[in-house]
Formats: sequence, C-alpha cells, structure tokens
Amino acid sequence: MPLRSGKLLKNRYTILAALAPGGFSRVYHARDETRAHEVAIKELDFADDRAAKRFFGEFQTMMLLRHPNIVEVHEIIEDEGGYYMVMEYMAGGSLADALDRGEKFSIERAIEIVGTVGRALAYAHAHRVVHCDIKPANILFTADGAAKLADFGIAHISELLKAFAWTMTPHSFIAGTVQYMPPEQVDGVRDDPRIDVYSLGA
Repeated sequence: MPLRSGKLLKNRYTILAALAPGGFSRVYHARDETRAHEVAIKELDFADDRAAKRFFGEFQTMMLLRHPNIVEVHEIIEDEGGYYMVMEYMAGGSLADALDRGEKFSIERAIEIVGTVGRALAYAHAHRVVHCDIKPANILFTADGAAKLADFGIAHISELLKAFAWTMTPHSFIAGTVQYMPPEQVDGVRDDPRIDVYSLGA
C-alpha cells in the first residue's frame, strides 16, 4: 500500500507526495527533518525476489559511484518492516517528463545533456559498471536544470567489484527498455560498456 502524505519514516523523513512509480518500486518526495532539506525515497517491493536484488544492488552500486552527474544515494533505512532508499531529490523531473510535455530542446541544450550523461557513464565504466538501462526516464534534472543519471537497479557490475556488492540482475532475466536496447543486450550481453553508448545515442 502506498505511503500516505505526512507519514514519518524512522522519526526523520516526512513523506510529502508520491512521485511516478518505477517498474519495481514506488518513489516519494520527502523532507529530511533533521537537515531541513528535500529528498527522494524509494520503497522496496518485497513481492518479487528480483525486485529485492535490484533494490539492494542499486544501493551498493550507487554508493560505489560518487560523481556530480550521478544522482546521490544517502542510505537505506528500515521502518515497520519496510526498506527504503533515501536519495537526492531531483526537483526538475526527468527527461521523459519534459518530452511528454512536448518541450523542445535547442541543439546546444541537447548536446549539453548528452555530454553530461556521457561523463557520468565514462565514470561508471571506469569503475567497471555498465548501467544497462539508459533512457529518458533515467535522466533527471535538478531545480536549475543540471542533468544527472539515475537508476542503476539493473546495472552489471564487474567480477572485480562483485566481492563488495550484492548480486545484480541474473543473466537469465532480460532487463532494460527494449526501444533503447542494442541487439546484443537482447541476446543477454550486459558486460560491455558499448551497450550504454548505443542506448544514449538512441
């Protein structure tokens, strides 16, 4: 059941409103009462084992990746048997939201967004992480329009880093967004950074 507005989690985070639901979770706009600033909170859906692996895997991956063009993750909290990921709140919404509203982007602005996401991907790839789901819904904006990459829930993490992380989405489960996938990803390839480059171009 969705959290109601005004719900207090862990005696610290007040739920303000529900944001657009993701494929495996609900996301809320909330306020951190101890630091007096806004955050986003992702709620784990325990109905699917894959969702739990994705949730904890995303947290571990994003804790490894600290970059100004990647949405920051703060912590995971437990409250009344539920698990919640506390993240940076992106007040500008997503690129998908902007496109749905019919917003037009200048060539300069489009190049700026692609360049920003490209820098985030270069950093992730240097740390042997492949995002695997680059799409407009995972490109978010701050209040002043800066773009950041979000949702590493189905990311592939290299063997080198698996010793420090939870298991990612299994290869037997094709995850991602089909219209942005290269053919190799549909065939199960998830450890090649060129997957992300293709999807960014798409």
